[in-house]
Parts: sequence; structure tokens; C-alpha cells
Amino acid sequence: MTGRPGCRCTVKTSSVLAIGLLNGIPEDATALPVTLTALIVLTLYVADHPRLFARHRTRTLRLDSAHTDEDALRAHLAVLLGGRVVNLSVKNIDLVNDTTLVEVRYVVAATRAPVPSPDGTGGLAAATGALGSAREIATVTAGEAPEGGFGGGRP
Repeated sequence: MTGRPGCRCTVKTSSVLAIGLLNGIPEDATALPVTLTALIVLTLYVADHPRLFARHRTRTLRLDSAHTDEDALRAHLAVLLGGRVVNLSVKNIDLVNDTTLVEVRYVVAATRAPVPSPDGTGGLAAATGALGSAREIATVTAGEAPEGGFGGGRP
């Protein structure tokens, strides 16, 4: 079970190995291995607690434009994701197909404003409730549009 440096799976694997080595100490020193094992488990519990980084997210995105300027890419991702970009790693830039593959770590804003969709209907219409109820959306998913449409969309 290996992973990238800094990956949680690597940290947990290292902790398991440390606990195994600590408990391999001869039995005449029983308090030391138990104390150090408890300290490792407590550290893992605190560091891996969901409340510690509750608003942090990691995503791998394929953008439909080729970004060669990192500052412009960072600004675009901040608007797109609705948060502050902590770290980004460009995995691939395809200038022929005009795409960028990027892995981004960001912090979600406390209150996220809706991002309008390119056609001007999706994000803002959903935020204002103009799309209708869940029942109406399920009706459309089943293949039947409600009479008069949802509002906020194109006629």
C-alpha cells in the first residue's frame, strides 16, 4: 500500500509500521510501547478528524480551455469552485484540443454564491428556485416536461 508523498495512505502505512516496531520491543519495558502506541493513535485521530479540514476539497478537473498562465488558471479555478485555491498541479495541457487537466486543492468559502452557467440559465435559476420543485425535475427526467416549463430557462 504505497502512495504519493504526503498522501494520507502513506502516513497511515508509516504509522502502522511504527506501531509494529514499537510493539516489537522486549516485554520487560511494557509502559513505553503502550504509551507511544497510544500517542500515535491519538495523533492519527486528531489529524484525520473531519472537523480539522472540513472545508478543504481536492478535485481533478479537465477544463475546456488550455491555460498556460498559472495565475490566470488559479483565478479561474477560484471562481469556478467558489473558494480559495490552496494548491494546484497542472497534469496536462493539450493545446490541440484546448484542454487542461489540473489537480486542485481548495478551501470552500463559508457561503458560496452560485456560479451562472455559460447559457445564463443554470446556476442562477437554481439558486432562485426558478427551476421548479424536485417533483417537476423528476418528471422531466422521466421524459415529460411540465406544462409551461420551469421558468428561468430558454423557451
